[in-house]
Amino acid sequence: DGCLWDTNGHILYSPLPCCVPLPGFENIRFCVSQYDDKDRVLLRNLCFVLGAKFVEKLTKKVTHLICKFTDGTKFEAACKWGKQCITAEWIYECVSQ
Repeated sequence: DGCLWDTNGHILYSPLPCCVPLPGFENIRFCVSQYDDKDRVLLRNLCFVLGAKFVEKLTKKVTHLICKFTDGTKFEAACKWGKQCITAEWIYECVSQ
């Protein structure tokens, strides 16, 4: 957008309080839904740093759908396939724990 991002606004802008890659994240494949472009980029970068895979398209290989709301096409498909639906805050809490 041609402007600087607030460095206090995201967990990636400070040293992570966990070891990286985060143990257990190497087998996770995330997909995102309902987040704006800025948040998608930050989530993709955080997932990469933590050792997880991040994909744009929801497939049956995805293990976790990161979504803001419990509705929408991707959310319904993820539920139908038995995938874990989480929010970005879940990932932040994993880092904090």
